[in-house]
Amino acid sequence: MRKSWSAAIVIGLLTLAGCASNVTTQSPSTSAPASGDNATIDTKNLTADVFAAVKAADSFRVIGTGKDNNGTSYALDIHFGTKGGSGYFSAGGQRFDLSGKAGTIYVKASAKTWKAAIGDRPDIATSSGPFMNAGTATVSGAAAVAFIDQSDQSKVYVAARGAPLLLKVEAPASKGGGALTFSEYGEPFTPLMPAPGDVIALASVIK
Repeated sequence: MRKSWSAAIVIGLLTLAGCASNVTTQSPSTSAPASGDNATIDTKNLTADVFAAVKAADSFRVIGTGKDNNGTSYALDIHFGTKGGSGYFSAGGQRFDLSGKAGTIYVKASAKTWKAAIGDRPDIATSSGPFMNAGTATVSGAAAVAFIDQSDQSKVYVAARGAPLLLKVEAPASKGGGALTFSEYGEPFTPLMPAPGDVIALASVIK
């Protein structure tokens, strides 16, 4: 049976980080919530605008927990920068240490984890919205604007001013709850990469 792996989201973000531009993105404001530049953002363009802002950031970090479509709990902590990204993702007691740069992704896992994972193809949900403006909020001290995804009632928080940087995504209780927080935009970061002798091609272990 095919699994719906949230790890696919992480791998996609690693690829995104490897393609990040050198445009400097200002960190979110820590002032009190108020109607800023993004309080009147066109919700039809929210997804495109947010992803463009995140992709333009020199660096950022995402930390979170939640459940996938099968109800399996997962956790992740990954740092991204213009030189690539590194961190970890765990689900169902199995951990993947991830790193990537320039379109190349490295995954480290135990033999047990590989046996459980190889052969499974992720189902990736690419659709979202429509969104509804849910007012202002504060995320880790930063002024934010909240939007509700009316397709599943998840909530998205973006910076209230400047580039619509993604600050937090909350899953509804009906989806198991959980949240991902995005922070450390523009802070210096160098990813941890494996030694050449520790790398093998995935094709060589998948028959």
